[in-house]
Amino acid sequence: MGYPHRWKRLFDLFVVLIAVAFIGPLLLIIALLVKATDNGPVFFRQERIGMDFRPFILYKFRTMRFGHISVGPPVTVKDDPSITPIGRVLRKTKLDELPQLFNVLTGDISLVGPRPEVSQYVEMFKEDYKTVLSVRPGITDFAAIEYRNEEAILLQMGGGAVGERLWDEGLGLKGRGGENSDGGRAAKRYYSTPREAYIKEILPAKISLYKKYIAEQSFLTDLKIIARTISKLGCSV
Repeated sequence: MGYPHRWKRLFDLFVVLIAVAFIGPLLLIIALLVKATDNGPVFFRQERIGMDFRPFILYKFRTMRFGHISVGPPVTVKDDPSITPIGRVLRKTKLDELPQLFNVLTGDISLVGPRPEVSQYVEMFKEDYKTVLSVRPGITDFAAIEYRNEEAILLQMGGGAVGERLWDEGLGLKGRGGENSDGGRAAKRYYSTPREAYIKEILPAKISLYKKYIAEQSFLTDLKIIARTISKLGCSV
């Protein structure tokens, strides 16, 4: 069961204002490191599609070398050479996501909700997104937790020969190349490119989790997702 939009919005503002007050110095340090280690802007800005199909600009700390920033819908895999050294740390710890707190302040997104996508992928799954974008997108949700290691998953599934080698070495993730629920060997699934893997498998799975969140949306659900997100971040550091 959901809860009133105004209470969700008040909760977002309350948490973000407290968070920014405490982590302000950290934001400044990260910004200085990004600027000092690679020429270019501190923030990566990209148009995403928000509630009711309204576009907005999403902010992150820049993690890729300035000359390698893509103007299209990027799908980045783990160990991409265009990622800066500080960018690798930011991605691993998810600290590159912190500027999205300001997107929460402006009302573009919420703390909890389906992750906002670029327009090209929204158009591919437009019927699904009529449901997904009936709510405000968010920084975290069930899909963000499940696919917190998305770059590594894409490398395994969409790395071509590299992905096949990872499968053969038994490095596939749970449910992909490992044992299935019946104790047998799950079928291999790898694609020619990370983008193909994202479109054919990752994004449809994430959309199912977005709909799960919408069906179960409540204040308690949001609290549980925030707690799980923080616990998973602690495990990755």
